[in-house]
Amino acid sequence: MSGTMEAAVVGLGLFVPGHPTLAHFSTEPADEAARIPAGAFLDPRTRRRASVMTRALADVYGEALSQSGLDPRDVASVFGSALGEASTMISILDQIFREHGPVSPMKFVTSVHNTAAGLVSIASKNQGFATSIGADYDTPVMALAEGLGLVVARGMPSIVVAGEEPSPDGLIPDESTWGLFAGAVALAPVERAPKEAMRVRAF
Repeated sequence: MSGTMEAAVVGLGLFVPGHPTLAHFSTEPADEAARIPAGAFLDPRTRRRASVMTRALADVYGEALSQSGLDPRDVASVFGSALGEASTMISILDQIFREHGPVSPMKFVTSVHNTAAGLVSIASKNQGFATSIGADYDTPVMALAEGLGLVVARGMPSIVVAGEEPSPDGLIPDESTWGLFAGAVALAPVERAPKEAMRVRAF
């Protein structure tokens, strides 16, 4: 269809508390032991310093990647989060302005908006395109639009990840707060995907 942007969905990932994967969410009751993401996609050293949100984003990325058959070394990635590592950044600001204490360089490194993108690319030895997006409540759709654009304009398979940690107290109006969640979708050019693959399209 003229004027359309279309890509094939070749992998999916999901984490919500109690459901560590999309398959688990689809078939199993909530598991109280799985309320915190394992961060299994990350190496043990990286996992220890990663936030709960980064571990969730990494796990859904890994789940979508494993289904997709895409090359982990060069697949593009788009990470979307409205607030990023807000809790870590707030704790750093508390150290500076309330406690007047020194800030750990390692803690600062994991406070930036593209923390998850960086740690996941290191874990997968990925040297491809990676970006991080924050667009308030429109973050998931803007991240998906970015990934779709990479597929259509550059023929570049991409994994789009979006998620948030629980919103820090007082940062978001009470009626708009949220809990931990993360989701991922792996996209590929239609001509390089199985015929039965779902499609995502923008006009």
